[in-house]
Amino acid sequence: MKKHLFIYMAIIFLVINMIASNSHAKSNSWNKILPTGILRIGFDSSYYPMTFYNQQNNQPVGIDVDLANLVAKKLDLKIKWIAQKRKNLIQGLINKRYDMIWSGFSITANRQKQVLFSQPYYSNSKRILVKFETGKKRKNICGLKVGVQSGTTSQDVGKTIPCGSHKQITFLKYPNNQQAFQDLNKNNIQAIILDTSYGLYYSAQHIRKYRMFSQPLNKKEDKAIAFRLQDSHLKNIIDMAIKNIIQDHDFSNISQKWTHNNIIY
Repeated sequence: MKKHLFIYMAIIFLVINMIASNSHAKSNSWNKILPTGILRIGFDSSYYPMTFYNQQNNQPVGIDVDLANLVAKKLDLKIKWIAQKRKNLIQGLINKRYDMIWSGFSITANRQKQVLFSQPYYSNSKRILVKFETGKKRKNICGLKVGVQSGTTSQDVGKTIPCGSHKQITFLKYPNNQQAFQDLNKNNIQAIILDTSYGLYYSAQHIRKYRMFSQPLNKKEDKAIAFRLQDSHLKNIIDMAIKNIIQDHDFSNISQKWTHNNIIY
């Protein structure tokens, strides 16, 4: 009963918005989603703990996957997950490979020129991760080789670290953080800059192997879902569904499940 009521409210909300912004109606992806009953979501398949593959059944799992599944259930839709390299996620959205990006995506001024963001639903900061023993004696990463994932804000944040001219940080880009961890284990790099939630999750899977610096490198970044610039109707429907889920405390339960913390916005 609650599901049908929510769908009814969503349709009314859509009609009101269509009247208010009729000039955008032709480009609204929501009108194309309803007949098919499928949400196409672009995601980074290696972005722990937000979106990644379960190695046992090769199915997407994670915080964002659980949240998206709840939204789809409320809207009586199914999800088609479409994996994409993180650095190519926005281009895939523009090219209409999928209807939205849902994968721990940070809101930045540059991205806002290319995509329309949902209301932020959680926030996260960047931190430095090193090998466990290294973390006991090192307090900064100046002069070191540091891994960052392409398509993230990690290198931009890392460049704000104050180092002397003779101790500049050398950044090495990786298509995903797993490859950065491989190089860290081989001592090809000495540190990784990554999301706090990612570091906490990965460190918990490998006890006493890695250590994160306690001090965040930046203020928390707002995370949101990205849509094509013209898809305001679809954005509004998803925003409303997420708001409903947060009010029901369902997202808090998801957050606790994966990180043992509450990361909601």
